[in-house]
Amino acid sequence: CHGPSYAEQVCYQDSSNRHVCQRFANVCLTPIGSDRVCPGLDCTAPGVYRWGSAAHDCHDPRNHEIGHSTCANYYLNQQQCAQQQGTYASTSAQARKQFCTSQKRCEG
Repeated sequence: CHGPSYAEQVCYQDSSNRHVCQRFANVCLTPIGSDRVCPGLDCTAPGVYRWGSAAHDCHDPRNHEIGHSTCANYYLNQQQCAQQQGTYASTSAQARKQFCTSQKRCEG
């Protein structure tokens, strides 16, 4: 599927500057904030890539935008996800494909 997607495995630099890849069985799909920032984005967390000095000038591979209105947050458990009005989803290949194909939109 070529479209919005989330992953089963997320790679990032840990606090010791080592390249780490971590597998997740689930992900919390949260609505993106009205400011177009993923809820809970912390630009000071280990593994976050900063490119500027503004509060949200960063990319966190474990909490990032995956569509026009959705964020993938790998930090949250099922209870925390529900508190954020999110959907706790499996990262299985079938679930990822279903999410991707459900995100179709027409333009023009």
